[in-house]
Amino acid sequence: MASNQPQYTCLDPSGVPSVVVNAAAATGSASSYVFTVMKAPEGGGTQVTLQAVKGGTVTACTIQLLASLAGGTPSVAQGAALDFVATPTQIISPNLTPGATYMLNVATITGGGTMTVTASAV
Repeated sequence: MASNQPQYTCLDPSGVPSVVVNAAAATGSASSYVFTVMKAPEGGGTQVTLQAVKGGTVTACTIQLLASLAGGTPSVAQGAALDFVATPTQIISPNLTPGATYMLNVATITGGGTMTVTASAV
């Protein structure tokens, strides 16, 4: 049975990458997983690094970080959209808040092909 429920992943501070956008070929968040971060051992926020990998001939791709501090579906934009063609590795600043939920929304993607993004927390 098909489900419209989003898939979730939790980034722990060990640095192991998890897929948060899976082969996006169109704008929107249909290829994105909702994720959260665990509390860093020293407390405070958690630094997250995003790494994008193109499949095909993507010539432009910007992705917006969305957040929800209330635990619902992330919908509040956090900062400017990130250009993953110009800079395939992005460090999210400021650090993400443990307990909040996050999602990446593909704002633009052109040129044909797909974009997959992994996230790791430290």
